[in-house]
Amino acid sequence: MNKNTILLLIWCLFFFFISVDKVSSFSIGQIKVNSSFGDRFDAEVLVDTDGMEGVEVFVGDEEDYTMLGLERPDIVDNIYISLPLGPIKNGKQAVRLISDKPIFYPSFDLVIKAKLKGGAIIEKFFLAADFQKNLMLGIPPELEKVEVEKRLSEPYLKEEIEKIRDKEREVEEQGTEDEEIQEGEKEEVIQKEEEGEAKRELIVEKEAVVEGEGTESGESESKGTYNVIRGDTLYKIVSKIDVSAENADQVVAALWYLNKDRFTLSNMNCIDVDVHLDYSGVKEVSATIPYAEARRIIKSQWSEWKKIRGEVRSIGTKAWLGAFSNEVPLPEEEDSDDEGIIKGIVLEWKDAWEKGYIDIYMSYYSKRFGSEEGLDWEGWKIYKRDFNERHKNIDISIEGMRLRREKGMIIASFIQYFSSNIMSSIGMKLLYFVKEGDDWKIIRERWDKRLPTQRERYPYVVHVSSNIKPDNIVYEINRWRNEGYSAYAGLFILPEKGNWYRVFVERFPTEHEADDFAIMIKAKRLTEYAKTMKMPYAIEVGLYGSKSQIGDAIERLRGKGYSPYILTVDIDGKFVYRVLICAYATLEQAQEIAKKIEQDGIKHEIVQP
Repeated sequence: MNKNTILLLIWCLFFFFISVDKVSSFSIGQIKVNSSFGDRFDAEVLVDTDGMEGVEVFVGDEEDYTMLGLERPDIVDNIYISLPLGPIKNGKQAVRLISDKPIFYPSFDLVIKAKLKGGAIIEKFFLAADFQKNLMLGIPPELEKVEVEKRLSEPYLKEEIEKIRDKEREVEEQGTEDEEIQEGEKEEVIQKEEEGEAKRELIVEKEAVVEGEGTESGESESKGTYNVIRGDTLYKIVSKIDVSAENADQVVAALWYLNKDRFTLSNMNCIDVDVHLDYSGVKEVSATIPYAEARRIIKSQWSEWKKIRGEVRSIGTKAWLGAFSNEVPLPEEEDSDDEGIIKGIVLEWKDAWEKGYIDIYMSYYSKRFGSEEGLDWEGWKIYKRDFNERHKNIDISIEGMRLRREKGMIIASFIQYFSSNIMSSIGMKLLYFVKEGDDWKIIRERWDKRLPTQRERYPYVVHVSSNIKPDNIVYEINRWRNEGYSAYAGLFILPEKGNWYRVFVERFPTEHEADDFAIMIKAKRLTEYAKTMKMPYAIEVGLYGSKSQIGDAIERLRGKGYSPYILTVDIDGKFVYRVLICAYATLEQAQEIAKKIEQDGIKHEIVQP
């Protein structure tokens, strides 16, 4: 190699490093979606340009999607960049993405590309949309969020999503004939008869569920409203209400979407006689739902209904209908000594960390452990050993421990105070325990420097559904509890809307933890809708020192129509069980329900748990 060649290589390398340095902070940040399912798309993303002007931003084209191994959905054609771009603030430029048409896709991949000073970057977002905005019941818009995959920090959640996508691709390749709703397929409808009291029975609809089936005239009380009669299916109803559209599937999906709260279990295959369906806006909504999406909705609803039908056949109609009236126990009601065991492990874990006994410290971790940074058990051990070698005089204290159960795990959360010769910190620590044989082991852990306030320790909840029918709510609660999650419901008295019930899952100390939980349950296909809300108020109806004391109290509350839940917290070195009712955004909301509780003769106190 001659001298000129060497000089040329050195110059090229020098130029490369200079170029990289110039755009080293060039990146696309998190996306914030302000719209919901059925709205015109409206989102904002911050592009870090290090203060440099001239950035160009694009919605990904076919080539960009192909490069990432993705199929570009047609819905992306409706999304574009709003110009001019926003002003540069703190080195970042705001980019707004909008659409002129409403978006009726519950989830899709969005690719964004940016160019600056000869450099280009591309970022993929998985958008999981708010699928039930019509059931949000007046919740302030600032509480509404659409979560994106980019926010995920835990590797196991990303793996869950990728596994789901791989499975979906496999199904698409093999075909899904067994899931199709074929002509002649029977639709089952839950119907109601008056025999002294309201009684449900399962009726098998003999007519085929196909476009245009059925010609008898429906009973409409007023224009735009249809009264369901015995033997109706949605396809029959569509043929009666005289809504012109290119495809009946789109009208069926729109009719269900606009009246979801009037269907039992919110499933389009379950509806009572004498229910009034509003079809005044069906034509407009159906025109915005792509045919493929309408078919996906119908197939998804049918798949869900087949599961319900399977439950009915396996346990019998009477037992199944009992699920509408009796709540199954909360995971926290499990009779065990696990709370004391977990607390003991946490204290030993803390002691081993302080003293630098890394082998003992690591014995509390599962060999399947994965850190937020992507380290496995061995990597974590090396990291902690190096950490303790650099930090002397380590002192750790914990405060306000709380335990909650989640699908076989026990999650210990507490405020952790750390200090050493070179640093000090305070934040929320979460340790996720799984049972391995007879032992509880740490499978994950998280550190969050964002602390709850002293007054609001667990202000965040995840809202998963709303309904006007109490029996639907009980079924929904039981569905979540049978999956291993602490779900509960509460009554909300809404002006001009009447009494509604909302189902929540858990209480969380930080918004970040609630957000990731909402993403996780959507990624696992447990729900298409999950939304983090700040609901700091609850009604406390009991504080007990042992589980044996709470059983009768909870059953009495359930007997009066309430859906209590339990917070297991450490107070003055001892675990206590706080029995709470619902979650509310304001003191006024809680006070309104507290009046009813007082009328039922239940001692209570409005608290901020």
